[in-house]
Amino acid sequence: MSLIKTPAIVLIALALSAGCARDEPGDTPDVPKSAADILVDAVGKYEVPGMGAVVASSSGMLDIQVVGVKRIDEDVPLEVTDPFHTGSVTKTFTATVIARLVEADLLQWDASVREVLPEETVSVHSAYDDVTLSHLLSHEAGMRPMEDAAELELMPELAGDIRSQRRQFSEWVLQQEPVVAPLAEYAYSNAHFIVAAAMAEKVSGRSWEELIEEHVFTVLDLKSAGFGWAGKHGENVPWGHVFRDGSFRPVDPNGDYQLPQFFAPAGDIHASLPDMARYMQAYLASWGGKGDFLEKETLRHIWQRRLKSGIGWGVTDAFGYELVAMYTGSADTFFMALVLIPQADIGVTVAANAYSENVERAVIEALKAIVGLHAPRNETVQPPGSAVN
Repeated sequence: MSLIKTPAIVLIALALSAGCARDEPGDTPDVPKSAADILVDAVGKYEVPGMGAVVASSSGMLDIQVVGVKRIDEDVPLEVTDPFHTGSVTKTFTATVIARLVEADLLQWDASVREVLPEETVSVHSAYDDVTLSHLLSHEAGMRPMEDAAELELMPELAGDIRSQRRQFSEWVLQQEPVVAPLAEYAYSNAHFIVAAAMAEKVSGRSWEELIEEHVFTVLDLKSAGFGWAGKHGENVPWGHVFRDGSFRPVDPNGDYQLPQFFAPAGDIHASLPDMARYMQAYLASWGGKGDFLEKETLRHIWQRRLKSGIGWGVTDAFGYELVAMYTGSADTFFMALVLIPQADIGVTVAANAYSENVERAVIEALKAIVGLHAPRNETVQPPGSAVN
């Protein structure tokens, strides 16, 4: 299995935009459906074990729905409180922590890797000399992708506590030949976020896990959120599924397939849909001046499009709006997609407890349809509905 799949930010952006053309005179527009109907259609069309969706605004959660089962071999329905693995959506959490450290003057966006990790960069490849935190978080540092187990076999054995392991990884990956020209070309890499996490750990004196707990889970009261497969931390929770030989197969969360702990900043958080709603709400409230999770100027900075993405987020124009912040993620057994539309004060997360190309289609199609319900592409943005508790 792959470790963390490349979230096709550009391809997903094109997919989101594809349905955004206005109806031509004489066209018969699709009749709006509920989010529940949309999920039922997606699960049935693509034979997905289970899917869930949540919609939030700066005021709170607007809608939450789940369809399907926790495991395809057991007829136990999904519940709205069930956790899903976020895959590379974790990268937005990593960027969030770093943004809060920047606001606290512990880091700077233009801090170079050499500056923050001097001991680990003694033998750094010269191509990385000018790589900064912003380059890492926008995939402009040119490092090898680190997307599958074969690449892990090239690494030396890591030792010590988790902070030591991430520093050792950083030292190793910074000695490797870049895959594209750093600073000048975009190339997605899980390594970028591990090195960025090592920088955050260095200036804070705390592990990435501790930083996530303090700056995200605790601040936002994300009670379900944690690290690794959710099934390792409790019973009666969804299992992920892989597609093999024409059918989905459940994957034991306590089995052999585990992501290495040092890898976690690139994609190993799980969270329930209500917790994802709180996460989206915090961002939207900060943009609208209703909260103090992040400063609006910070959001303007990280959501500014660079070569192909923002800082820690994919950014594009879609659904008729100029700014859509987004990310998708999968570690082969779940799939999640998240979009924030600040102008419409709407955020949507759709997740599935399986991965395949058809699951990806199901999630993206459902996402587009649910956004269409809550943020219709009109000349005048309609205010979202009332929040639900």
